[in-house]
Amino acid sequence: MFSHLTAKRAGIPPGSVSNHVLRRSGARMMIYAGAGIVDVSTMLGHADTRTTMLYIGLTLDDLTKVQEKRDDYLDMIRMKMKGTPERTAERITLFAR
Repeated sequence: MFSHLTAKRAGIPPGSVSNHVLRRSGARMMIYAGAGIVDVSTMLGHADTRTTMLYIGLTLDDLTKVQEKRDDYLDMIRMKMKGTPERTAERITLFAR
């Protein structure tokens, strides 16, 4: 069994880890690393991303981190837009907070 070998290598008692726990933990780590929920959902074979969200057990803190990443991305876009020449008299706002 893969879970017993993994537990042994990690110094964890083999009975405390299952393939299911490893699968959920791996999926959660992918989200933490920046993978998209659609990609993780597809990898797990889920038909709906809501199933994946429940399966990996994202918390409110996890979801807040995602929002922070979005905010950082929008800030980067805004900075890049400031450095480009105006094309029209009125600049179109692509994103709003």
